[in-house]
Formats: sequence, structure tokens, C-alpha cells
Amino acid sequence: MRKINTLGFIERGFPYYGWLIAIFSAVIRVAVNFNISLIFYGEDGEMEYGGSTESKNKSLFDIEYMKRVYFEAGYDQVFKKLELDKKDLYFLHSLPQKN
Repeated sequence: MRKINTLGFIERGFPYYGWLIAIFSAVIRVAVNFNISLIFYGEDGEMEYGGSTESKNKSLFDIEYMKRVYFEAGYDQVFKKLELDKKDLYFLHSLPQKN
């Protein structure tokens, strides 16, 4: 988490980048592992607290929305630069990675 937060701060300006990724991706990872097809979030924080209004009249959002809006399209960029084992990233990648 320290490495992700550091790189997220340097690359994206988010000192809490790892935490932000974890609160979304770990939930999705658990849902995938247990074959849970629907996840309820209490709110879309970006819309509720003055960020993007893209989802204002929508009841659903997907992984691509999270990557684009919450991580400002920097998710893949940050993860490409991380020097961590795949096992260390298990709960931080929302879906199984292709080899």
C-alpha cells in the first residue's frame, strides 16, 4: 500500500491512491471469487461531493467508470510502474489479469 500511495502521489497527485483503489477493487474481487453478480454501493462519492455529475441520473456504474472518474484514467499507468509481485496485487486488481 505504501508503494502504491507513493507512486499514486507522484504520478497522479493522490496521496491516498492505494486506499482509493482498495475500497473499490477489493469489493469487486470478493464478488468475483464468490460469484456475486450485483454489488450495491451507498453512493457515488464523485457525484455526491462535487465531482463528476456523469452518473447523476444513472443507477449503475461499472469498472471502467471507476477507473476513468475516480482514478482519473491513471490506474493502468500507475500499475504498469509498480514493481510488485502479482500475489501482492491480488486484491487491488478487480478482475483476474490475463497473462
